[in-house]
Amino acid sequence: MKIKKYGVIIMSMAIRAKNAKQRATIAVNMLKNNCSFSRAFDDCFEMGDGNDVMNHIIEKARHDVKLAIGVKEKMPLLGYGYFNIRLHEAIKECYQKNNVVTYSFS
Repeated sequence: MKIKKYGVIIMSMAIRAKNAKQRATIAVNMLKNNCSFSRAFDDCFEMGDGNDVMNHIIEKARHDVKLAIGVKEKMPLLGYGYFNIRLHEAIKECYQKNNVVTYSFS
């Protein structure tokens, strides 16, 4: 799927997705392909279950290096308050498991 070229199709996919896990998968793919600054990305969180979408993203970030790097570099403020803290804890865990040394812990 060519995400950047077909942003409108992804928007339709996020709106038509049946549950938070499907919307999280769409959001993850957009984060991994550097196209998360869009209306289509926002739609993944605005269907009444944004907290569940964030929970799925956090769990995926614990194991997916490309996702962890994408979030850290492109969307470090993703999620509000507690969700952002948990997301960065998941990224740290992923980096440590996979010996990624670019993360700065302060």
